[in-house]
Amino acid sequence: MELFASSQIEKLANKYLMDLAGARALSGPELAEAEIAFVLSDWDGLALLSYQQYLEQGRGALIGPRTTTCDDLVTIAFDYTPQADAEVARIAGQRPATSLRTQIEHYHPELDFIVVWLRPDGTVRWEVLRSRPGAALRPPHDLYLRMDEWRRPRPN
Repeated sequence: MELFASSQIEKLANKYLMDLAGARALSGPELAEAEIAFVLSDWDGLALLSYQQYLEQGRGALIGPRTTTCDDLVTIAFDYTPQADAEVARIAGQRPATSLRTQIEHYHPELDFIVVWLRPDGTVRWEVLRSRPGAALRPPHDLYLRMDEWRRPRPN
């Protein structure tokens, strides 16, 4: 996974949002970079979601994007799917599903999470995203342990 400067992450993530909204068409390496940048822009939220769901449902992957629109507000979501390889097989065939299954069986949920992008053109891409504490990509397990700390009331 390539890391980008924070200003570049924001710019690429915005390009991805425009692509999903249909206002701009991305393809090839530019699309892949924008997909990664979008996830990096919400690393803590997606890493924490992935780890919480791993604890509840077992190994799996975040699959998306799923978009919802309400009053001109577009929300982009990724859903945790414990049998992600079966979902990919249904959409893209058995060969990519077999490769994804291997990734799901061998990733380290405490340190990594898997994102699967279902693209409008019918293609599927996934990546194992690895934490890098020095790059502000905190491990999912660490984020989970700090969750209670974030919920505590702050002193005035």
